[in-house]
Amino acid sequence: MLLIMTIPLAAQRRSRDVEHVTFIHEIADKEYVTFGDAVRFFVLILGKEQESLFWKNVDILKAAGITRGLDYQENTTARKGMIAALIADYLKLGDSLFYLIFRTERYAFRACIAHGIMDYDASEWDRISGGELIEIMSKVSERASGGKE
Repeated sequence: MLLIMTIPLAAQRRSRDVEHVTFIHEIADKEYVTFGDAVRFFVLILGKEQESLFWKNVDILKAAGITRGLDYQENTTARKGMIAALIADYLKLGDSLFYLIFRTERYAFRACIAHGIMDYDASEWDRISGGELIEIMSKVSERASGGKE
């Protein structure tokens, strides 16, 4: 009886894993990602169930204290500063004095550079490609799990 009850759960888990891999594969092929892509990726990193509607995913991040003050549309091309602001809130990168005072994308980006999450040879205004987003988010995921991945 227990085995029969766990089969649907295992099938749901595999289906969800396939969705995640498909999503990451789609992101990898993008020249530039959108804010909506970044939000979905963060929901994935949090281990939450991704919603089909953008605003529901934003609500998930707001509940986790991640999207404070960011008010971008889903199809806005993502910039490194936008992503850095999400990362700085998620990882609580509050050791940057200017970020603690001003809480801007510029100083969030600088905090991400200081923590080795983003490269120093860029600007917070640079658009972000799918490959870059995957690389950055893998660093975020590793850092959030304490480097145990």
